[in-house]
Formats: sequence, structure tokens, C-alpha cells
Amino acid sequence: MAFSLNILLLIRYGWTQRKFERKIERWMHPTIFVLAVLYTSIPLFYGGYNPYCGVCDLVPMPFWCGDWIFGDGSECVRGSPAVANVIWIVWFVGIGGMVLFCTVAIFMVYFGVRSTEKRSAMYRPYTASRDRESKRIRGTMLMYTIGLYVFWVVPVFILLIPQAFSIYWLSLWYYFLYPLQGFYNFLVFSHPKCKKYQRRHPGTWLTTAYLRIVFPPTKIRKTRQLFMSSPPLDSATVATEGGDDGIGFNSFNKNASKEEGNEGGASEIAPKVEADHEPAVDDAIGSTIRLSVESTRQPSVTFAI
Repeated sequence: MAFSLNILLLIRYGWTQRKFERKIERWMHPTIFVLAVLYTSIPLFYGGYNPYCGVCDLVPMPFWCGDWIFGDGSECVRGSPAVANVIWIVWFVGIGGMVLFCTVAIFMVYFGVRSTEKRSAMYRPYTASRDRESKRIRGTMLMYTIGLYVFWVVPVFILLIPQAFSIYWLSLWYYFLYPLQGFYNFLVFSHPKCKKYQRRHPGTWLTTAYLRIVFPPTKIRKTRQLFMSSPPLDSATVATEGGDDGIGFNSFNKNASKEEGNEGGASEIAPKVEADHEPAVDDAIGSTIRLSVESTRQPSVTFAI
């Protein structure tokens, strides 16, 4: 929900990341922490944690006892069916509200971008790339939505199937999905950068692009120098040796710093770092960050991040 809210405010309502951090994020983390502590600590006082199908869950013992959601009316050995009812109702309502909010937010982001493109299309001729931004947003939001339903809605339906955990593959599917949600969100979040890397380096596999984004050559070299005490690689060495990053791929960082001497020869001046003709790497929301430092005594230095 926090990520969907962030994207919604940034893209649909024009917030900046700094405004989001100042007005929402600083209160969001303690709120989530307090709610999580309350939700998990209250059952401790009523014997709410009991074994079920190999895990310690918020259920009475045995699982089918009492008159709660999954109970059959038999006597409970430990735990409170009433507390279990409250805990599980809050869980179902929370998941339902989260899925509804994220779905609405995703559609609002897409239709907001689409309407902006339609308005701008009135002032420019039609081109094949005119709807590119809305298509990109639609693809990204679709992948987030698929992950949301697969990793949250599907386990709920599995849970509602009678005797679902007596079926081995259903129980395995249920407990296998939850830990993968964060990894899947990471893949979706990094996908635009990987596609950009593939456009800059035709013929690169998607798995290779992910490796190069997660383990940039510069960080690999710094880590290797730190732990192996190897001499630092200057720009000339990197350009000559292909910039091997230690995992078997050639470096895509072909920029080499060039030093220029002072025309008078009396003193040295700061090196001038020139960017090549490749486009700058975009950040998470597609903007380009550039820093330009100008001085009257020394030549300008431009960094492309």
C-alpha cells in the first residue's frame, strides 16, 4: 500500500519525493510498526499462538475447535476462539482493503498518464512513440497488479479451501508464495532499468541486464579491491582490459577520464570528465539527474548520473 500510495502521489498528483517523505513517510513507518506490534502481541495474553501444520499460527488448539471461522464447535485445549475470530477477520479485511486500494491506485496512475498524453497529442502530430509512456506505465502497473493478486489473493483462496493443508502441493504453494513477494517486487522495480540497459546494449539477455544493474562494474571493482587488496584500476586499464567486473562479463562503462594540461604550462588544472554519447541512466521515475559545476578559473565539470 505504501508503494502504491507513493507512485499515485508522485505521478497522478504531481508530488515530489521530498514532499512525500516530509508529510507521509516519516509517519508511515512508526504507524506500521505500532499496528504490527499490537496485532501480534495481543494474542500472547490469550494463548493465541498454537501449532498448526508445522508452523506456529494465530489459531486455537486444535485448529478446528470452538465456534470461530474454521471451528466445528468442539472443545479447545488452548487458545481463545473469540480472539482467533477477531484476528482473522482483521486479517481478511486488511488484505481485502489493501488489494482494493492498490488496484484503484494503479488504475488511477495509468489513466492519469493516458489523459496527459491525450491532451499533449492535441498539439503535436501522431507518431509511433506518442503513447510510449502510457504503455510503459501500463506494463509496469500490470506486473505489480499480477504480483499483488498472485501473492496475496491466491493464498487467501487456498486458505478457504476445506482441508487445503492436508494436500501437500497446496500447503507448499501457500507457504512458498509469501516470501517471494519482495523478490518479485524487486524484479518489477528494476525491470525498466534492465530494459534501458538492453536498448543500450543490443543482444544482452534479460538475466545479464539484471546482474549488471544489481552488481554494477564500479561496485564490483571496489569490493574486489577492498577484500583482495588488489591495486586500483585506473581508467586506462579499464578501457584496455575491457573492464572485467569479476563475474565474467565485460564492463559497459566505457567512459574514460581525460586530463588536460594548462596552456601556459605553469600549473595543472582539474581533470575534465566528459560523458560519451550514450544517454544518462534514468532513476526510478524516469528523470535524468545532472550536476554542472562552473568555475571561471577551471574548465566546467559535468557529471551524468
